Amino acid sequence: MIRVAILGAGIGREHLDGYRALPARYDVRALVDLDAARAKAVVGDSGIRVESAIEAVLGDPEIDLIDVCLPPHLHLPVSLQALEAGKHVVCEKPLVASLADADRLLAAARAADRRLTPVFQYRYGPAMAQLRALIAAGLTGRAYAASLETHWMRGPAYYAVPWRGTWVGENGGAVLGHAIHNHDLMMMVMGPVRRLTAFTATRVNPIQTEDCAAISFEMESGALVTSSITLGAATDTTRIRFCFEGLTAESGSSPYAPATGAWRFLAREPYD
Repeated sequence: MIRVAILGAGIGREHLDGYRALPARYDVRALVDLDAARAKAVVGDSGIRVESAIEAVLGDPEIDLIDVCLPPHLHLPVSLQALEAGKHVVCEKPLVASLADADRLLAAARAADRRLTPVFQYRYGPAMAQLRALIAAGLTGRAYAASLETHWMRGPAYYAVPWRGTWVGENGGAVLGHAIHNHDLMMMVMGPVRRLTAFTATRVNPIQTEDCAAISFEMESGALVTSSITLGAATDTTRIRFCFEGLTAESGSSPYAPATGAWRFLAREPYD
């Protein structure tokens, strides 16, 4: 049984649902948030205690895992604190803002002999299990190309939260905060990126960071990928298409859980 403290009652609410779906493995002991009323509304009468200070759980020997669901600019310092306190860490995306910061976190995790886990849930679900099975069976062949669409809608209400849309608060815009999951999924399926070229723009909202982007990737395998990103769509829609030597894999359009919906796997004639 892993005993958990969640930091942040925003996206932390979704994490709590996830832990509750696995009661034999996880026991959420505490929810930490500066807004005690919001936190109490999330935990209800579950018996999970509400705290307002991170130190209250970092120093608690009854807590094994700290789940960081805070604004992006706090991910690095709080994760370092938790590792130094001897806790395992789950941290929401984006994990950090640079490769140098990623190295700092990895070094801290090794020094503490604790696990550090970023949140990339798109890797899991029936569709990804199916695609991995097809790849393992040798039915896909070489990857040729792929396309990613992260076409979502974000307006003034979303950016009313002070840290959003700022370089200091979010560490990046739509590329880092919204399309990051699709890019992670792309690399899981198609391997590392050799090089890329990108255009970014701020066209939808009066913010500091980008809310539109067009990116072209060359993968180390030689495959090519395009990623189209905007926060100015009429609805929230994600589409993913992988074109292999033997088949094409197409996602549905669910924006937040594309790997849980039904995908189409189409053989490329005359290949099996």
